[in-house]
Amino acid sequence: MTQSTHWVLFRIEEVAATRSDEFDGRLRLVDAPADVPVYDSSLARLLDAALDSDGDITHLETGRLDQLDRPTG
Repeated sequence: MTQSTHWVLFRIEEVAATRSDEFDGRLRLVDAPADVPVYDSSLARLLDAALDSDGDITHLETGRLDQLDRPTG
């Protein structure tokens, strides 16, 4: 198995603890994992593309968050 780095663009929200033994301030995804874009491993490339295209980096999307654990072969 190989490891790789990915960047994701997502929104989170704070939710209250549901049990008394949980810490306060838990976070959860606002969007479904299928709606969260995943980008390649180069932060420099993402930033360069964002600067060149007025913040639009959709052309660098490599998948969705729900696809990260799926085998690719």
